[in-house]
Amino acid sequence: MILSCSQLSRKFRTRQGSVTAIEDVSLALAKGSFTCVRGPSGCGKTTLLLALGGMLRPSNGRVLLEEADLYALSPAERSRRRAGRIGFVFQMFHLVPYLNVLENVLLAGANGGGEDALARATTLLRELGLGDRLRHRPSQLSAGERQRTALARALLNRPAVVLADEPTGNLDPDNAREVFGHLDRFRRDGGTVLVVTHGDTAREFADQELHMDKGRLLPKT
Repeated sequence: MILSCSQLSRKFRTRQGSVTAIEDVSLALAKGSFTCVRGPSGCGKTTLLLALGGMLRPSNGRVLLEEADLYALSPAERSRRRAGRIGFVFQMFHLVPYLNVLENVLLAGANGGGEDALARATTLLRELGLGDRLRHRPSQLSAGERQRTALARALLNRPAVVLADEPTGNLDPDNAREVFGHLDRFRRDGGTVLVVTHGDTAREFADQELHMDKGRLLPKT
């Protein structure tokens, strides 16, 4: 398995007491798979994604990325592996408003950019239909174009896995299918995709669909 977790739990402390966001979650992603985790808002999907991506330390359990225990690594090593092997795509795009499309993608350069990163970023953006938008800023793009820019950024370092959190929540159905189509192309080229969503569109592309409810991951019934 390229990415897996076992008995993963995460609790948060609040003024009202302890809140369990995810509880006893186990999941295994095979290389070249496209997995969709569906569930309502607030069920723990984003917490699960952040924990799997090495961005949120779980209260209990382990996360293995290519057999390495992410949370047993030093923070610097975990950050290095995350930058080089995992791409993230989020609903809100997280583009820097004062940078143009090409510059936003190059921000992901794990080795500081350079000519190779520039060439790859340009190629990715052209493949994603943004070849004529390289010098545009996010405010000059449609929602679909912003998400494709974010996807190019996620793919820049040739990650093994793409983790996508509601990547089409702000898109119309046609743009949503286009984004999922690009994720599916990444999967067909050997990558691994995990999407968490409350929508239906991803299920057209997924080869595994799971359901999350109240912090627990359940197989589709």
